[in-house]
Amino acid sequence: QSWGRQGLQAIVSALGKHFEGTLRPYVEQVAKLRDQVEAITDRIQISAEVAERVVKRVYEPKQGGLPARRMGLGQSSGLHKFFTRLSQPTIELS
Repeated sequence: QSWGRQGLQAIVSALGKHFEGTLRPYVEQVAKLRDQVEAITDRIQISAEVAERVVKRVYEPKQGGLPARRMGLGQSSGLHKFFTRLSQPTIELS
C-alpha cells in the first residue's frame, strides 16, 4: 500500500502515542469531543425545526378598514382628516 504524507504522519503519531501509553486517553478525548459536536449539531437541528414551526404559526391579523374614518364627512372635515391620517402607514403629526 502507499501512504500520503498526512497519512504517514498520522500513523507515526498514533504509533508514538501507543508506545508512550497515551493513545487510549487521546482516543477517549477525541470520542468525547465528537459526542459534544454531535449533541450541538442535534440542538441546532432541533432549534431550526422549532423556529420553522413558530414562523409557520405566526398570527397574521386580518386586514380591514377603519369604519370610524367615514365619520364626520358631512359634519366636520377635521375628524375625517384625522381618521384618514390615522389609517395610513405613516402618521404625520402637525
